[in-house]
Amino acid sequence: MKHYILLLIVLISFMLTDQQLYAQNSEAVILDTDSMSNSKLRREIRRAQSAMYDIYNDLNDDDEYDINCTETRSAQSLIRERTCMPNFMSTSLSESARDFVAGQIGDGGVDSVANSATGGSHLSQSETSEKNQILAEKMVALGNANTELNNAFTTLKILNDAFQARIAAED
Repeated sequence: MKHYILLLIVLISFMLTDQQLYAQNSEAVILDTDSMSNSKLRREIRRAQSAMYDIYNDLNDDDEYDINCTETRSAQSLIRERTCMPNFMSTSLSESARDFVAGQIGDGGVDSVANSATGGSHLSQSETSEKNQILAEKMVALGNANTELNNAFTTLKILNDAFQARIAAED
């Protein structure tokens, strides 16, 4: 799940590029990523992500498709990990976890326990794919209609592209 939102950003980037969202409705977004250290670039990506999701969530009229981020630390590490996902996915995962616990202490059924134990969710793969498509369409439509969200998309894409280029150059 930790790479869920990164994959969603990649999907949206392709959709935005295909629909030329940036050219249609964006003000000039100029960032000097070359002068940023890697840690500063990561901080800016986090800020840009938060700003984009805040704007999107304010504009979006369906809470099921709002995107929220949480930070967690595993028991084995002091490093915080940020995970962002739409409410429909976090609700589904919560329901699966609840069913897993119920299956462990009650009669939740073998299928429920097996699905939850493997990290499954209540949503089938096709339901998840359909909801992700709807989410991407909502983000594109709202980005086309709102310059502030469009600029937030653009900023995040520029920062992510710069970071990915640095990673590729280090390999």
